[in-house]
Amino acid sequence: MRYALDRNRMVMGYTGKDAVIVTDIGCSGFFDTFFNTHAFHGLHGRALTCATRIKMARPDLNVIVTMGDGGLGFGGAHVLSTCGRNIDLKLLVLNNFNYGMTGGQCSSTTPRDAVVGSGFLNKIEKPMDICQVAGTAGAPYVSRVSTYDKGRIGELKTAIAFEGFSLVDTWGICPGCYSRRNKLSPKKIENPSVVIALAPEGVRRRKKTIETLSAESVVVKAAGVELPPCQASIIEVDFKAKWQTIEDYRKERYFFLSYFPFWPWVL
Repeated sequence: MRYALDRNRMVMGYTGKDAVIVTDIGCSGFFDTFFNTHAFHGLHGRALTCATRIKMARPDLNVIVTMGDGGLGFGGAHVLSTCGRNIDLKLLVLNNFNYGMTGGQCSSTTPRDAVVGSGFLNKIEKPMDICQVAGTAGAPYVSRVSTYDKGRIGELKTAIAFEGFSLVDTWGICPGCYSRRNKLSPKKIENPSVVIALAPEGVRRRKKTIETLSAESVVVKAAGVELPPCQASIIEVDFKAKWQTIEDYRKERYFFLSYFPFWPWVL
């Protein structure tokens, strides 16, 4: 993601004086050291509160926030309030499914079947889907991308250019802890087992992902949403017939296409 962000910064014409990267504690806390921009290190999970103050004081700056899945869990309340306020911040969640810096303990996004340093604790709670949570909290732009996805540069550019709060859940591999205990590869991240297609916008952005799905994958799509040809099994859900409108999932300009290589999402 460092390359993708740097690439977009140059293409969009931002200089070091135009942008500030706000981080918290953890592996993601080193993110700003690779860029010649303004930078601010906050407390664990509190990066968004610091970024909000910076944006309010200097609305001319392009404020980009990074936090890991650890900071996401510690600062969950701050994430929810920022989604509802729709402040013009760009949040990159660097999600590698564990506390990679402190020994590989479970985080808020760790799959239940994962082997982690904190024993059985991840089996007690269902892992958080930050895309679903952020959308429900009112975030107008939510997306998910893999660090191995060739389209990540374009996805990040769209998120940065968005006028309002945007969140990109970035999935990657932690070679220091997580992948030592769990079989996880770029191919597994890039080939999800379940895809939820709620809106045409998300399908267009993830067209290549859908086209390369294997026969073992399942696509759950809203009625009326057209999909490109793929080998996956397709399940169509008429939300209106279930007294559930798509607008309940897509507020204002909010849209997303969620995919889960580790656990299915049951509607």
